[in-house]
Amino acid sequence: MATAYDELQDTKNSLRCCKLYLNVCRQTGDMVGEALACNNIGIHLQTLGGHKNLQKAISYHTLHLQHGDELGRFIAYVNLGRVYREMDMIPQSREAALKALECARQAYSAFGESIACAQLGSTMAVVGDKNASRDFLSKYLELSGSMHNPESEKDAWTQLGGVLSSQKQLREASECYEHAFHLSMALPDHAANHARAMMGVTKGEQMLRKQMNQVANSLRQA
Repeated sequence: MATAYDELQDTKNSLRCCKLYLNVCRQTGDMVGEALACNNIGIHLQTLGGHKNLQKAISYHTLHLQHGDELGRFIAYVNLGRVYREMDMIPQSREAALKALECARQAYSAFGESIACAQLGSTMAVVGDKNASRDFLSKYLELSGSMHNPESEKDAWTQLGGVLSSQKQLREASECYEHAFHLSMALPDHAANHARAMMGVTKGEQMLRKQMNQVANSLRQA
């Protein structure tokens, strides 16, 4: 029933069904089912949003962490990182993402590692550690390329462009957006609007800076 409500985008009724399923799993001692239910409940609470729901989501993702297998722990850490980020609990978000990365590396999962690196890259950008952000996003890009995942590659190039742009490295940022744009054009939905717009913004800022420098030089020579 929860899946059916999910397809109807009825989050509240899907959540209700997941909670009923959790109670059944606890009564029957089904630990695997309990972990799955906790994960789904946490995600539904994230979808509903709001401080109280997000606090509850942390509780359920923590239960998933306690009862899940290796893959389940990775998923729980990723979800905890996202909830903490939504609640502006950045140190906790960073710690959860690092734990997810550790789980992925222990499982030799390039896909899992790429997800954790992407999350860490964006989290580090929020806290202002641009160099760490670039390192994680570069690793995200490398892993995406090794998996031949153009959508993730596009996302990595776009995020790298954002970090470089914030550091006023406009030429490098523009190159990142160009890579993202060309990858976007090869995707089925041609989702290139953002990359194209940011490419224009960075090139425009480059031109403006060049013109301002020329004006400054002219004034100095006058």
